[in-house]
Amino acid sequence: MSLKRDMLLSGIAFLVIGILFLVAPNTSSLLIARVAGIVLLLEGLARAFAAWRRKEKGISTKAITAVSVIMIVLGIILLVRPVVMIGYSYFIFGGVMILNALSNIIGFLKKEIQVEGNQTLFLMFSIALAVAGIVVLFNPFASNKMMMQVIGIMLIVDGVINLFTSLKMKN
Repeated sequence: MSLKRDMLLSGIAFLVIGILFLVAPNTSSLLIARVAGIVLLLEGLARAFAAWRRKEKGISTKAITAVSVIMIVLGIILLVRPVVMIGYSYFIFGGVMILNALSNIIGFLKKEIQVEGNQTLFLMFSIALAVAGIVVLFNPFASNKMMMQVIGIMLIVDGVINLFTSLKMKN
C-alpha cells in the first residue's frame, strides 16, 4: 500500500508544481527553485523510505534508492543555493523526469508496479515521459518562459501518470 500512496503523493506534488510553472512562468525564479527543492526533497525522502520498507521484505531497491538519493541531493541544493541552480533548472527537471520515468519502467518490468487495465499504456506513458525529459534536458526552447511552461506541462503529465497509476495499482 505504501508504493500506491507514494505514487499518489508524487502525482499531486508534480501536478501542483506543473500548474504553477504553466500558469505563472514569470513568477520569481527563486520561489520556483525553492518550491521545486521542497518537492524534490520530499519526493526523495518518500522514495527512500519506501525503498527501506521494501528492502526489509527482501525486494531489490537499488534503482529506487539511486533515484531517491539524487532527488534528495538536488532538493537540498535548491533549498540552500537556489540562485545558483536557477540556470540549471532545465537540466534538473529534465533529469528528474528521466529518472522518474526510468523508475516507473524498471518497476513495471520487474513487476513491482502492476496496474489494472492497459499495462502497455502505462509503459508507453513512462517511455514518453523519458523522451520528454531528454528534450527538456537539452533545452531547445527560445526563452526561459517557454521552457518553464513546457516543464510545467511535462510535470502535469507526470503527475497525471502517477495519479492514474496509483488509482489503478493492484493492492
